[in-house]
Amino acid sequence: MANTNEEKKRKREPTEFEERVYNVVKRIPKGNVASYGVVADHLGTCPRAIGGAMRRNPYAPAVP
Repeated sequence: MANTNEEKKRKREPTEFEERVYNVVKRIPKGNVASYGVVADHLGTCPRAIGGAMRRNPYAPAVP
């Protein structure tokens, strides 16, 4: 069976930046929302970087 993109994503270790993003996202209370812009402001980066990190989120759906 060939490796799918999903399997490759799960085998890859998150970068330090991605871990920082996931730690911020984990602190958003259940039922609340935060835009990539809000998370980006908190980390001092741009929303596109947050989107890229969330696209590779190996913890989904536990960390949405």
